Amino acid sequence: TDNLLIQKEGAAIAGAEAVTAPSKYVLDAVRNRYGIALANGVVIPNAVEAPDEASAWRADRADPDEILFVGRFDRHKGADTVLRAFAIAAAGRPGLKLTFVGPADGAIQDGGKAKTRDSFLSEHMAPDIAARVAFTGPLPHAAIGPLRRRAFMTLIGSLDENFPSTLLEAMAMGSPVVSTAVGGIPEIARDGEHALLTPRADPAAMAGAIGTLLSERALAEKLGGHARRRALDAYAPVR
Repeated sequence: TDNLLIQKEGAAIAGAEAVTAPSKYVLDAVRNRYGIALANGVVIPNAVEAPDEASAWRADRADPDEILFVGRFDRHKGADTVLRAFAIAAAGRPGLKLTFVGPADGAIQDGGKAKTRDSFLSEHMAPDIAARVAFTGPLPHAAIGPLRRRAFMTLIGSLDENFPSTLLEAMAMGSPVVSTAVGGIPEIARDGEHALLTPRADPAAMAGAIGTLLSERALAEKLGGHARRRALDAYAPVR
């Protein structure tokens, strides 16, 4: 049944007058999956509405000891990578804290076992570091903007992505970003210019990037400013 569905999907795509995708990554994946040239394929990115300059992120208004993650407690969104990276970064910074926005009532497969949030934290973090992770649960979209302004940076730990709105919204805010370099992310943000990109599932590399931004405020401001300009220039709705 699955093979028949895949064949029908491929035939429908091949017969379409035009095919669009938010990222070249996904368009190429479709080409490779179905063996279709897709000469009629085009990338049309998603749009983001950027806040005005007065509401954008600024280093002098941000909390230098707070970092932000917006996602789910699962492996696909890289919550395990983010939490482990935070544990490494926080070990040498007693004031560092992480705000985790999103559902956290699921489980992550870790070492062959399904770990809940509490069991994962108890295994991978010292109690004093785990106490510095604030789980807010899901929040309305309007509540996340103020958190992006308040936090010193945004983390993205995904194992794979098409065109993540979490990244685009952080860039539009001017928030410095540390992200895994997966899927369509490198199309949106270039490493060292708009964000610091790290390998997938590499907590040590992510912790190193976190430490770099915390130690180099000028770099954080440069990345945030460049990211906001890119969001305004390339991803505004009018574009």
